[in-house]
Amino acid sequence: MSTITATSMTGQIHVSDPDPRVRLQPWAGLAVFCGYAALALGLAMFRLRGRDA
Repeated sequence: MSTITATSMTGQIHVSDPDPRVRLQPWAGLAVFCGYAALALGLAMFRLRGRDA
């Protein structure tokens, strides 16, 4: 779990990640995001198919 702190005087954001080994690589993160988007679109199609839309 990451901790995000912002300082109001400088406008900088500091992110501390306690275990950087569990983060995804950029392409793997993109694949997970595309999977979530495909799942959401599939669920929307399934729900709209049952209605008169």
